[in-house]
Amino acid sequence: MTVAAPHSDFRYLSTYFVKRISSTCNTTSQEQKGCSPSGSRPIDRSMLLQDRECDLEFYQTYFRDKNHFNYVAATSAQGPIVVSVVVDPIGCIRILIRTTTGSDRIEHPMSALNIPWFKRVFGVPCLWILEQICPAIPISALELCQHSELPQELVRMEERQIIRSHKFGIYQLLPGQTLERQGLANPCDSCTPDFLDFVNWLGEPIRLRGWKGYRAGLDVSGDTTGETSIFTHWNGYQVMFHCAPFIPFNPNDRQQVERRRFIGNDIV
Repeated sequence: MTVAAPHSDFRYLSTYFVKRISSTCNTTSQEQKGCSPSGSRPIDRSMLLQDRECDLEFYQTYFRDKNHFNYVAATSAQGPIVVSVVVDPIGCIRILIRTTTGSDRIEHPMSALNIPWFKRVFGVPCLWILEQICPAIPISALELCQHSELPQELVRMEERQIIRSHKFGIYQLLPGQTLERQGLANPCDSCTPDFLDFVNWLGEPIRLRGWKGYRAGLDVSGDTTGETSIFTHWNGYQVMFHCAPFIPFNPNDRQQVERRRFIGNDIV
């Protein structure tokens, strides 16, 4: 059984569920091929090992436009809960469990379940599958929700959660320099040819004034944060590189606060 890491943000569907089905919901997902056998057991959060950021389009990929079931509990011992279940043609069960504390994705092979013969003959109910794989969730509180707008709302929430832009900080340490403050204090005219080759390999130089894409906090109207920056598209993501030498240098500021304001808040 494969379980994905938790992610919690119930805000996006709160209004929808209050008006439609008196519930709130959250989903995260991670695209993963295949389905590895394992015994049936409740969700064990100590086993949530997979990267949750790659998990966001799981519902749209494996549930939307496929025959699946959404179960909702507006109130339960665990609070509001939404569970989506789908069985693919090769017999892999996929389950999304959404609560106010996070979301879990589970993949489990149908062949690993001990299904009574009469259920094989007359059909295996989804709630029975949930009882076998996820006995910790409040099965008795779940009700099937067939509202036509629910799948689209789940997809929209995934789209809003996907982060399509990132920012990275870059500075150069010249020979003899070892400290961050030294790198941040290097003026633009100190850039070596190798450094310029490196940043141009990372992305394309762009003129900030009038820039319409992802700006990562840089000024695109008054040149207060420099005239140019380095930008690239990668696998559908927009990436802006905060290059310290391209951000205005203040000779009276030993800490270079303006440069540090960007570089210090970057992911890398």
